[in-house]
Amino acid sequence: IIRAALFFDTTAEHRARRRFFVRALNERPLSSFEPYLETLARELLESARRAGGFDATRDFGDLLPLRFMTRMLGIDDSDAPILLEGMRSSLVAFNFGCSLADYAATNARLGPALAFMEDLVRQRRRAPRDDGLSRMVALGDEEGADDALITDRAFFLMFAGIETTATMISSAVRLLHLYPAEWRKLRDGV
Repeated sequence: IIRAALFFDTTAEHRARRRFFVRALNERPLSSFEPYLETLARELLESARRAGGFDATRDFGDLLPLRFMTRMLGIDDSDAPILLEGMRSSLVAFNFGCSLADYAATNARLGPALAFMEDLVRQRRRAPRDDGLSRMVALGDEEGADDALITDRAFFLMFAGIETTATMISSAVRLLHLYPAEWRKLRDGV
């Protein structure tokens, strides 16, 4: 996914990559997903209530952005775990001091997730839908991108959308726990 990642490139190619993502995302306003996100957040919180508690990162912070990204791209929720596992395994590649052996191991662990995503890309090529992945295939076709590059881009988009949002949610929960007065202000709408 390195060739699709925006943060590894500062050349003119970076602008072309950004334009690709902007075009893919702007086809359908992100605000149109707001009702889905509200329903999903309520479902996740209700599940926590029924269970008597939950891990805010694992059971909410990771799942909310994952399910949003899969919905945006048109991927079934039941297929999300293989992609999440691939994303989690790739995080080691972003650690300071990651060795070549770590990179090789990460690539091996990413294999099933990337193969799955590439199969979805081929499916969308044969039978496009009204979803983000089909838009990415169509945009990739305009520029002559092969299925592997479109796959890398889709996986990077999911990774970027999930990792940053999950980290923000988890950090916010931690900070609200550390600063209960701020939690009370938020709860009371102050």
